[in-house]
Amino acid sequence: MVCCLLANVASATAPAGPADPAHAPSPRQFLAYCGQFVRSMVDSCFMKEAKVTALPIEALNVLLMLEQFCRFAQIPRSVLTGFVPDYIYDAIDIDSAQPVSQ
Repeated sequence: MVCCLLANVASATAPAGPADPAHAPSPRQFLAYCGQFVRSMVDSCFMKEAKVTALPIEALNVLLMLEQFCRFAQIPRSVLTGFVPDYIYDAIDIDSAQPVSQ
């Protein structure tokens, strides 16, 4: 699935042109689904506890994967910000990310 998305990143991030319209929204749709997952995980954390000290490992893994996906596909951070707010990325240190001990 990721290979198909990467093949269409150029058409999704480039200005409108003669690209295949059937595949153009794929990377954005992938980012939207992943962003929705992360936002829902963050919301569920705040519903369970008054003060959240760490994100669930699932959300952290998706954030790390999205960061790598955007670097590899040369998608600007501003595009990712439309799906995952900056304050979520600012709340974690990606370079020293640790899993939550359970």
